[in-house]
Amino acid sequence: MITECDGETFVSADDLRINLWNLEISNQSFNIVDVKPANMEDLTEVITSAEFHPAHCNTLAYSSSKGSIRLIDLRQPALDYGVWGLGWGVAAWVG
Repeated sequence: MITECDGETFVSADDLRINLWNLEISNQSFNIVDVKPANMEDLTEVITSAEFHPAHCNTLAYSSSKGSIRLIDLRQPALDYGVWGLGWGVAAWVG
C-alpha cells in the first residue's frame, strides 16, 4: 500500500492492477491501471512498483517489467487517460 500525501487516499498494487482507495469509502476501490490481458498467454508486461509524489498528491508513478515509467495525473478524467511514459531512463522526484 502506498499512502498519498493527503493521508486519506492510498493505492494498492499488484503485478496486474493498481487500485485507488479512500478511507471514507471503505467498501469500494477504483481501478486506475489494469494491464491484465483477456488471455493470460498474451501477458507481456507486469507492474513492478508504484509510488505517489511526496508533495503533489495528484501524481502517481508506476514502473513496469519492460523498464518503462509512467506518470498518472489523477486530476485527469479516466477516459482522458492522463498517463505519459518516460520509457527507458531514470526518473526521480524533485521536491
